[in-house]
Amino acid sequence: MPSRPQFPAQTLLVLEALCDQPAQWQNRSALAVQTRLAPEWLHPILAQLAADGLTQIARPDNAPPGQNVGKRYRLTDEGLATAAVAQAAAARPTG
Repeated sequence: MPSRPQFPAQTLLVLEALCDQPAQWQNRSALAVQTRLAPEWLHPILAQLAADGLTQIARPDNAPPGQNVGKRYRLTDEGLATAAVAQAAAARPTG
């Protein structure tokens, strides 16, 4: 984990939303409401966070066959720690 991770503002919004309830799985539509980001913004952000090992992805086990039920997301332990450092770094004044 970098000592001062820097993320775009949109990614910080997603991390903040996931930090609000770190143990809870959240779907993309709930994250869109919390962050006020369009789904087309969320998809690449969530994919990158997962690729970086900062989020876990799950599909509901009880989804009816053939029904398109969305993925759920939550932070990993590393993701939670990285988010805290990134939010603190973003809050610090520059210069």
